[in-house]
Formats: sequence, C-alpha cells, structure tokens
Amino acid sequence: MVKCADCGYLAQLIYRGSVPQGFIDIEEIPRQTGELPGNSLSFGDFIPFGQPDLRPEKMRGDNCPTCFMRAAQLNNETVARYAEIKASNDGTLASAVKDIIHKDRVCKRFMKWERGFTPKEHREMAVRERERIWHIVEVIAIGLFTIGAGVIGALIARGKI
Repeated sequence: MVKCADCGYLAQLIYRGSVPQGFIDIEEIPRQTGELPGNSLSFGDFIPFGQPDLRPEKMRGDNCPTCFMRAAQLNNETVARYAEIKASNDGTLASAVKDIIHKDRVCKRFMKWERGFTPKEHREMAVRERERIWHIVEVIAIGLFTIGAGVIGALIARGKI
C-alpha cells in the first residue's frame, strides 16, 4: 500500500487567468497538512527569461490535488470527502485534502517523491529507469547468444555436431 503524499506524481494544476499552465510539485508542508497554496501561489519575484509570468497576482492553483499520471481521481475524491466533513462540521478543505493524499491505496504508477523534482521530471526519471533496465536485458541476451553461438561453433569445429 502506498500514499499519494509520498508520490512524485502528486501535483497541483496552475492557471493564468482561466488558461491551464501546467502542473507544479506539491512541497513538503502541504503534503503533511493538506493546505495547498490555492489562489495565492508564491513563486517569488524573479521571472526567468522565456518563462511564463508566475507572479502570484497572475497565477492561481486548483484547490484540490491532482495525480499527474491520472492513476487516481484525487480531485473528485477530495470534493466528495470535503462534502462529507462539511456536512458534519468536522473539518476544512485542507483536512479533506490531507485525508485523500494520506489514504492507503494500491497504485501501479507510484514513484517515490524526490524533493525538488516536478511531476514531469519524476515521469522522465521513471522512463529512463525502464530504458536502463531494458538495456541491461538486451546486453545479457546478446551475451548469452554470443556464448551459445561460440559453444555451438566449437562443437561443430570438433565434429561433435
């Protein structure tokens, strides 16, 4: 069992006006508390050349977490959980988010979160890892084929086949 709070694909969708701009990583404190930056994302004043204007007054974020790989419908689950706790006056949206991202679940897409990497970078790391494993399998297969061909060649040369 895994928790979305520990996954590198846990994300927040951000917008410029009403236009989606992409996904950002959810940092450590919001992963613990469930309090997403929401409508006041603070990216600082420095804007790299060629990057979108991410100043807080220009950007806003979804109030619900998102699975970058779409392995779970976190937005729908959060809204449903919030409706439950709001009806019983038991909590806030942050507590609903926390409940959902800390829920034990079975997920084939889970990737351990590494601080400082975006969800997209986590996906790229997973792809590179699969490619590396496939390359190792290829090298082993070629090695076994070469050894087998050498053995058969030696047996033919000695007249045993």
